[in-house]
Amino acid sequence: MRYNNLKRHNADFVLGVVGKCPKCGNDVVLRKTSYGNFENCSNYPQCRYIVKKDNYTDEKSKYNVKKNDKGQLINELCPQCGGNLLLNSNRRGKKFIGCENYPQCKYGRWCDKNDENLEINDSNLCNTKNSISNIKEYDDKQYSSKFKKGIRDDIEQDVMSSWEANIIRLFNYLKIEYKYESDSFNLGKSECDYRYVSFSYVPDFVLNDGTLIEVKGNLDYRSLQNIRRFNELYPNEKLVIIDSDIYYLLDKKYGNIVPNWEKSATPLTCYVTVVGITFKERKQYVDKLKDNDEIYLVRELDNKYDKNAIKVVDKDNNHLGYISGDYACYYAPKMDKGIKYKLIVKERKEKVLNCAISPTNLDSYDVSDYLDIFK
Repeated sequence: MRYNNLKRHNADFVLGVVGKCPKCGNDVVLRKTSYGNFENCSNYPQCRYIVKKDNYTDEKSKYNVKKNDKGQLINELCPQCGGNLLLNSNRRGKKFIGCENYPQCKYGRWCDKNDENLEINDSNLCNTKNSISNIKEYDDKQYSSKFKKGIRDDIEQDVMSSWEANIIRLFNYLKIEYKYESDSFNLGKSECDYRYVSFSYVPDFVLNDGTLIEVKGNLDYRSLQNIRRFNELYPNEKLVIIDSDIYYLLDKKYGNIVPNWEKSATPLTCYVTVVGITFKERKQYVDKLKDNDEIYLVRELDNKYDKNAIKVVDKDNNHLGYISGDYACYYAPKMDKGIKYKLIVKERKEKVLNCAISPTNLDSYDVSDYLDIFK
């Protein structure tokens, strides 16, 4: 259970101190929530020790089981969180594709003519009842080895994903000193216009030189807003995002040599918005675009309004618009480090273009060019 969930259920609710934390020595408190009782360290989130009690039930997990039971796994990963995608249908029989991690991940799309030849993973009808155990203790070793969240034997750290676990293994292998979720940055939510920004931002890792590392498997809209707001308020802080592209590079370089490395990785196709397409001098070229046309990205380093500006042009170099600011602050630093992307038109609307974006040169790119600690 993440920190925000703990805060939401605080009202209930602390029934008392039941002992000392085996990880950090602080008090362990018994909490009562609408989901049931559990014990956790009073030093949360710095210490993530937590134990579910016998009457603990996760209603959200049960909802996931119900929704995913009828789905079929397809040979495609979610472009937002990297989870498996499922082929399903609504009550009227209309087919759609959605993420197995719903409702945490909201990705979904209706099936169209491009999905007529979907590769169904016939070996396994999706049944998440088989992947949700009745283990009561969140720090149980069997739970940790089987699922993404939990403590791993080799790193002795409660993490939120296998990606985080692998990054810790990599730091240990390279003898890089780090702190896990140790620093919090106020994002001044009451003073900004970003609707979905969080009150504070806690990077996953802080290195000795002050570099902040964020492992971002699920790049949702709130994450984009947080990153953009953080860069505005703390321009002198060095924030490095390890997303599916960078994780793929790390997996390619270190996956076979770092002990206990979990799973492999593939670069994902994500989606971005192109804005500013309604200007008269641009609209004439935008109107000529068709679905699945390739358009191109150009870093506009001399843009006086946005240092992260990414210009979008067609094959004849005609200006079409710009990548929206929230996506630009995410992709511009990677483009500046030499990672190249292609952009495919997926949907044309009155004021924006929705496009699929995917890397093109990762197989020839060295991750140390992105961050020199990964030599």
